[in-house]
Amino acid sequence: MNKGKFGCPVCNIEFGDLKTWEIHVAGKKHQYNQHRAEVLRKREENGLFIAGFPQKIRSENLQTFLERFGEIIDFYHNVDKRFVLATYREKSVADSLLNNERGVFFNGRRLKINRRRPLMTPAHQPAATTAVTATAAASPASQKEPTLPGIDNKRVSAVLTSGGSLGSLLRELEASPEEKALYEHVLGDLKTLFEIRFPKVNVHPFGSTRTGLNVKGSDIDVYVEILEPESPASNELSALPKPEKLVRIGQKLMLQNSNYFRRVRAITRAKTPIVKFVHRPTQVCCDVSFQNMLGVANSQLIQHYLTLDSRVYPYLMIIKYWARKHEFSGCGKMSNYALVTIAVYYLQQLDPPVLPTVQHLQELCKEEKRVDGWLCSFSADPKAIEASKNKSSLCELLAGFFKFYRDFDIHNMVLCTLSATTIPKVLFLQPENLPETIKAQYLNIPEGKLGLRISTDMVVQDPFELTHNLTASMGSKALKAFLAHCDLAVAIFAEVLKHPEEKRIAFLNDLFNKKPMTQVETKGTYYCISNAEMTLTYLAEETLSIGYLIGNTEDVATSELTPAVIFERWVGLVYKLVIGFFDKILKLSVREDPPEQTAAKVQKVGAPSDVHVPTNNAQLTDTHTLHCKGSYRLWEGRRKVQKGLTIPSNMDCLKIEEMVSEVMHAACLHKGLPAEPIVSFQCDFQPVKEPPSINFTFKDTGCQSKVFMNIMMFLRTRLPSLLNKYMKFLKHQTRTRQTNDLTAEGSTSSEAKISKA
Repeated sequence: MNKGKFGCPVCNIEFGDLKTWEIHVAGKKHQYNQHRAEVLRKREENGLFIAGFPQKIRSENLQTFLERFGEIIDFYHNVDKRFVLATYREKSVADSLLNNERGVFFNGRRLKINRRRPLMTPAHQPAATTAVTATAAASPASQKEPTLPGIDNKRVSAVLTSGGSLGSLLRELEASPEEKALYEHVLGDLKTLFEIRFPKVNVHPFGSTRTGLNVKGSDIDVYVEILEPESPASNELSALPKPEKLVRIGQKLMLQNSNYFRRVRAITRAKTPIVKFVHRPTQVCCDVSFQNMLGVANSQLIQHYLTLDSRVYPYLMIIKYWARKHEFSGCGKMSNYALVTIAVYYLQQLDPPVLPTVQHLQELCKEEKRVDGWLCSFSADPKAIEASKNKSSLCELLAGFFKFYRDFDIHNMVLCTLSATTIPKVLFLQPENLPETIKAQYLNIPEGKLGLRISTDMVVQDPFELTHNLTASMGSKALKAFLAHCDLAVAIFAEVLKHPEEKRIAFLNDLFNKKPMTQVETKGTYYCISNAEMTLTYLAEETLSIGYLIGNTEDVATSELTPAVIFERWVGLVYKLVIGFFDKILKLSVREDPPEQTAAKVQKVGAPSDVHVPTNNAQLTDTHTLHCKGSYRLWEGRRKVQKGLTIPSNMDCLKIEEMVSEVMHAACLHKGLPAEPIVSFQCDFQPVKEPPSINFTFKDTGCQSKVFMNIMMFLRTRLPSLLNKYMKFLKHQTRTRQTNDLTAEGSTSSEAKISKA
């Protein structure tokens, strides 16, 4: 055969014979380049350059707005230059936005939308051999480029529809033995790298690569343990750099060895600082941390559970793929570890249980091991545990998992994974009332640690680090998606369980591919404006949990903090803030209808103390009507005034807005502007229990020409924004107070020890 007859346009290589060409096409390097070329093609065809956004807009808000038009598979927000690069899954979505003659508006601004022009690797230079510089390594856009090919969803569907077995399904999901062998190569190079700087280093893989739950294309998580220096002059633990410093050192070492490490990025402000990179020889993505061994201990626990029952591995792999396929697991959603933990929790709380509790394993352990002050030891002897008496099939366990979490009271209960029990959130406000099963360990919090964060929608307590909420970073969008898909899965398994055991696996295709009939709503605010009326719905979502933190917890017995009480407290807070917004910020006179006033069932929550809260004999959960009138356009030009003020760093958002209004009001009086009413509207305040929200209805009752529309455009964005900001401020205040309390307790105990000595 003539040389050059068989060519690979993807890698720009020619071969002299068919066999060599076939070997190349089947290789990982070709598959990677083909995968990358497909991504770059999609970026060119489906990608958009979008500009014109206002300053100081959060990336999450922009992405949520743009996802209203279609699913986004690649998103990058340049905060400084105020543009977005977004790649939609469907080309038709990108085309419709480009060809929209009316334009696309965000907060009243028309956006500039053009085709994205990706920086493509030259055809003659494969992406895997592209040189890495410090600038390229830090590029956020490059972080989303693919590495090793992941799960082939089409092949998974083909296996299921063709009546494949459970074993064939798992082979399509799990990493191959060849891929797992690459991890040892990565670990060896990491150890060699850090031994350049430190004489004694250990590397510990954790996460799915340690447990064996890794799927195709999985990242590898590694804890690099820097041991104490051997030299006598520096044998103190304090001589070792802090994790943040070690991350910077690691980043520098990797950039200096770009033949082995590319796309290097340091993340120092996370709860656990890490270095992210791609190992060039193997194309494996990796996250390296230096914090502590807790992640390793968690992985060892999951690894042990997998050895106790043969049903656990396929059960967890199917749940992981289900969450991955429907895109509610991962960064900013439910972490894979949290997902595995709640899946194990379900097996522990069954009667009879499939798996023993962590607490039982700790009781069987003869040696105590602590990491960062937390008890992490457990018995890893399989012979010490009796075989489970639970005989449920795999599909029955899966069906039970989805039903359990569909019906679980997520907003009010904590999943305690140490004892496999559920505990009301309110008990963590008074830890001395916690059940004895976890009370002793929880009250023994290491010095300087905050209590468990219960202000999020879902709270899953780590089995070792009892103050760590595994779902603290999970947004309301991901939680809604999780619950909606659990509900759908219950219906799917109702049909699956009607079939014989050997035929049930084929029906999992519906579990992985069907979507809920109704789309999960992701916006926190809805509005509709006409010439004389505006309706605005403010959803509670994660702000509802502020009801747990309001006021002094001693005023209401723990048993009385029911969901109804929490909702009433939240409504009371919103009511105060709304009146404060009208009164102190817009300088409107506010009158409630009817005028009868009695003491309100509202906690003092830090809203301005001089804001009067008019109420009547009705509960705050009933509809209230407010009549508002004003004489000045204090909603216009506020940003310019604020830029000219010197604002203390510790001032909350309410006080800042009040300061701006005072300056603007004084300027109006100085100019001698007439105090004639130009604003007059009615506001109906209607609480709604399901979903927890407030419906506002604004009606024009005598505004000057165009004034009503102008002030409504201001209210529809600024009012929800202020409510959310102040809720976050209150949560931050609570966490700060917890820290101060712990510090005070630590000082008191230290003084007591000194006095005894």
